[in-house]
Amino acid sequence: MKKEPQASKVTTHKARKAVPKKSAHPDFKRPGIAHITGRTTSLRGAFFAAITPVISPDEAEVETALALLGMTRGNCQCAYCGNALSEWDHFFPIVRDSEPTGYITELGNLVPSCGKCNQSKGNAYWADWMRSDAPLSPKSRNISDLEERIARLRVYETSNKRARIDYAALFGEETWSKYKKILRETLVLLETAEEMATQLRTKAIDHVQGSALPAPSAPTYQIDLEGASENTAEIAVVAP
Repeated sequence: MKKEPQASKVTTHKARKAVPKKSAHPDFKRPGIAHITGRTTSLRGAFFAAITPVISPDEAEVETALALLGMTRGNCQCAYCGNALSEWDHFFPIVRDSEPTGYITELGNLVPSCGKCNQSKGNAYWADWMRSDAPLSPKSRNISDLEERIARLRVYETSNKRARIDYAALFGEETWSKYKKILRETLVLLETAEEMATQLRTKAIDHVQGSALPAPSAPTYQIDLEGASENTAEIAVVAP
């Protein structure tokens, strides 16, 4: 017969010292506190990105796009600055100001990009951003052939047709309003969860920094294989 696991002994240690919010030590940087509502922008984007069509191009279409950008197969680089390619960026954003723009994920709305440019550009209009002083923009990084790249991208912009969907008209006002209502209700739930998480975290901190913190000892366990089936991973763990 299988033996029932015995409860291991618990030792009470002295109270732990309160951990300061910030440390003056030059080698220590405490990880930041996670906030649920800090994900609201990502959630809005995800709600609209989830309904955005994704159209994959064939090889010939990619070759044509690269030619418009002055690139060749195997020599693809960031169209904005010339750095090594890391991803393809939405030329026109699919979400702006918490609303879908109607643009979709298709080759005509994608350009090769590096991570720095993609992150810096965000939802800005590409040409304005390239000439702006935004952190990590091509201008702020003193890209020498900036105007040449803008001219090439202008040709790319005018040469490609790109779809733009009116979702309310496509789905109907009732369905579209219902979908956006679900988003609003989800955001309210996040705010409620944030408030509750703050209360729970405060209680957990008080517990950790309290007068006494129970901490389990580290007993040595034995594995009891008696009665274990060959066809299962069920094993009884028994404290000595």
